[in-house]
Amino acid sequence: MKITEQQFEAFLDDLEFRDVVIPSTGEVVQMPLISKHNPSMTAAFTANRTKVLKLLKLPELVPADLGGDRTLITFTAIDYAHRNLDPYKEIIVGIPVRVGLQARGPTPADLVAPEFGGAEIYIRHLIVDTRLSEILGNELLGYNKFIADISFDQDEAERSVVVSEGGRKIFSLRIMLPKHVDSYEYVRDDNPVVTHKLGKLNHLSYPVAMKLPQPQPTKATVSFGDHPLGRILAGLDISTSEPVLVRWVPDWRLYSDERKLRTTEPSA
Repeated sequence: MKITEQQFEAFLDDLEFRDVVIPSTGEVVQMPLISKHNPSMTAAFTANRTKVLKLLKLPELVPADLGGDRTLITFTAIDYAHRNLDPYKEIIVGIPVRVGLQARGPTPADLVAPEFGGAEIYIRHLIVDTRLSEILGNELLGYNKFIADISFDQDEAERSVVVSEGGRKIFSLRIMLPKHVDSYEYVRDDNPVVTHKLGKLNHLSYPVAMKLPQPQPTKATVSFGDHPLGRILAGLDISTSEPVLVRWVPDWRLYSDERKLRTTEPSA
């Protein structure tokens, strides 16, 4: 929903923090994790639905059905320069799904609807670039995180990110920024995600607030390298220069609370 600039600025004001111990290391972190003054960019493309279904594996994870054997896949890159944790970068490759054996797949409109229109973003793997963010995400928030190299670049015309591991490129994403910003729109929402780990489905919802430049970008490209994950993504027949949606958020605020984690049993 739309909020005022004042509500946006006060979004994180009333949170209560507590110390939480990471089980494997005994390290203490402050929860919830908060984020503000951090840029985020997302681009959604179409992909081959049959091939995506093979990655999803579980029948109750139902991706979009756009016709012509096409579905949706999203790429999100966040620079967490300001959190109550040491700075890190994060990459999310997601598949919008609805969960349920009789569920209807999400639509492109759900990507900008409140709470994704009842859909969730299925995250097979989450990429970060620091040890603590990897361990915390895996042990407290239910993710399958791994560490890679993440490099951002930005000028007046575009913002880009290159993701690689061991010198091998996984993928790069570029969004073309608007030439002029006419105004800003402030939005409050909850972003639901789902992961499959240790035979269970983990559901987590993130309260977020966004400062959205108007107009928003419309152009983006993604390209893949020879890293094994890059080859998997390249094999999904992604529409690499024809995005369905592009979103640029120079100030993305949210908080991550492990108490919001909900676990369900898959049917198969």
